[in-house]
Amino acid sequence: MSLLGAFTFAIIFLFQLKINRKVTKREIYQKMEFASIELFRFEHQNSDKCWKLYNSEFILPSKDSQEYWEILNHTTQIFNLFEMACEFRKDKIIDEAIFSTWVPWFWDISQKSTVVSMWPDIRDNYSKELQKVIETGIGASGNWEVFKEELYSLYHSESIREL
Repeated sequence: MSLLGAFTFAIIFLFQLKINRKVTKREIYQKMEFASIELFRFEHQNSDKCWKLYNSEFILPSKDSQEYWEILNHTTQIFNLFEMACEFRKDKIIDEAIFSTWVPWFWDISQKSTVVSMWPDIRDNYSKELQKVIETGIGASGNWEVFKEELYSLYHSESIREL
């Protein structure tokens, strides 16, 4: 009888562990989404400065200028969020389907001339996972299908292939 009790306890414990992990994963995902909302809010409130990152005609100023550091700090905010998404995918904290929803954003940023110019100076501040994603985007030379296919090959994710 005690063996049956121990077995029942183990099953209940494992079931509760699975539920807790699912709740934790959902909370982490929600925090990431809230962080992205905050980033969008920041960009809206600081649009006079943030637009420079997205403007293809903007020429990056000297590295010793205040303007350069403002753009750099804005870009690193985005990359810090991207790095979390990449690391959470690697650690299976967020699902492949969720990660794939970030792929178009990775693509958009990797195609910005300002980002391409700054990337060599900041790439070593980021995980190998994020480096692979951004460099895949930069290397795709404006071809979304090439980017998508290379990420599919890297991650073997049907969610990415179906974008």
